[in-house]
Amino acid sequence: MSLLENDSVCMGSGSVDGNNQLIIKGRFQQKQIENVLRRYIKEYVTCHTCRSPETTLQKEMRLFFLQCEKCGSRCSVVSIKSGFQAVTGKRAAARARQQ
Repeated sequence: MSLLENDSVCMGSGSVDGNNQLIIKGRFQQKQIENVLRRYIKEYVTCHTCRSPETTLQKEMRLFFLQCEKCGSRCSVVSIKSGFQAVTGKRAAARARQQ
């Protein structure tokens, strides 16, 4: 799963321009974008055991696995379903209380 796929799903529609830069359509505060990026990096980039960024994302059947090149750890990661929306502000606080 690429960053573009994640951001497009989380924040609405996104695309990559001719300079290979991510274009996100809509109005978002910097904090919202940072939160989405942090969650993506935590879940799909850094190793859940040693926190190294030297990882690869592998798909086997319908499951995604994060394989660490540094410590050899391997763990499954959640796939993002289409229709997921970033939750911010008051809705995020209400959602956090429910979990």
